[in-house]
Amino acid sequence: MRQEIKVALHVIVTLGILLVLHLGALGLHLYYTLPWFDFILHLLGGVAVGFAYVLFISLRFMKTKQYSRVLDITGVFLSIMFVGIVWEIFEWQAGIANAIEGYIQDTSLDLVADTIGAFLAYLFVLEEYKGNRK
Repeated sequence: MRQEIKVALHVIVTLGILLVLHLGALGLHLYYTLPWFDFILHLLGGVAVGFAYVLFISLRFMKTKQYSRVLDITGVFLSIMFVGIVWEIFEWQAGIANAIEGYIQDTSLDLVADTIGAFLAYLFVLEEYKGNRK
């Protein structure tokens, strides 16, 4: 199976799991009853963004002379920070994160979870790619 198809499947499956968990959390009020649940979904969101970055950016340049691991890692970080910050602004504007007390700490933890997830996905694909090049 081509690498791009495998990564695209990773994106789709991760987004599907994320959607099911999110809808279940809304219905069962898990965001309010399980404080750590939000962290797990941010982690999965980061994984999805990491896979998407690899699919649309990394795999296109890995085989070229222009590829730079440092630029690639910087790109993953900037991508997840952009998506994470936009999501946090959405949560604030939608009134989801309306408690002022602990907001900065919660937002910081969410961005850390996003970043960890994105880099886990990135490293996972790099390991797979390295194994397929041999």
